[in-house]
Amino acid sequence: MSSSAPGRTTPITHAPRFTYLDMALVFLVGIGLANSAVADFLAQGPARLGMSEMAATSIAWALINGTQLAVGLLVTWHRFGAIRRPLLLERPDRAQVGAAAGWGLAKAALTLGLLLVLPTALTEGGGGEGGYPAGSLLAQFTFAFAFGAVASPVYEEVLYRGVFFRGLAARMPAVAAIVLSSAFFAVAHLPRFFNTISALVAGLIFAWLLHRYRNLWVPILAHAVSNGTLVVLAFAVEATAG
Repeated sequence: MSSSAPGRTTPITHAPRFTYLDMALVFLVGIGLANSAVADFLAQGPARLGMSEMAATSIAWALINGTQLAVGLLVTWHRFGAIRRPLLLERPDRAQVGAAAGWGLAKAALTLGLLLVLPTALTEGGGGEGGYPAGSLLAQFTFAFAFGAVASPVYEEVLYRGVFFRGLAARMPAVAAIVLSSAFFAVAHLPRFFNTISALVAGLIFAWLLHRYRNLWVPILAHAVSNGTLVVLAFAVEATAG
């Protein structure tokens, strides 16, 4: 026998989820700040203090990526009152680390394959936003690795998979959420064709990894392995050619 009062129904409560406004905010922050024009503007201050182009640009990108990450974390905290569990930031086990490394290397191989099969006109302009600031080859490598293989995987996975993909996945089938979030991730890399195609492939892989393993560290590590491998190979070729 039900203990509820006659004529009353128990209200249905829905688990909290990222709103469309949350998703729009992280997407706009992702594409609005990650461009060379913003970096050049922010680098003017350190440059006026006499810092080198490398130091000034590094500070600018640290501010940009730090802000992007902070927005993703604050949106999560505002929506859930917590960060680690809503973003699925659990300590990865050995199998998850292995899967991340394997898929990261696979993504790097796919990117190299695209470089080989696409016409040169479509692959020009690929790589980091705005190129590398003036400096020694070692300094440029350090810059590229720090922001390409460390900072970028962390903030991009928090924004585009942790918030954006999970917001979509709470509203539609997983396959649709994976494809749609990957399309938005590709759009965020326009107008450079090669980066856009590469981002589409990356988005599909990394969103699937989050869906498969339910741990954001898996796509973060896969992203880091992929980008890190490509950075190391690119600078190894440049060092050999020089």
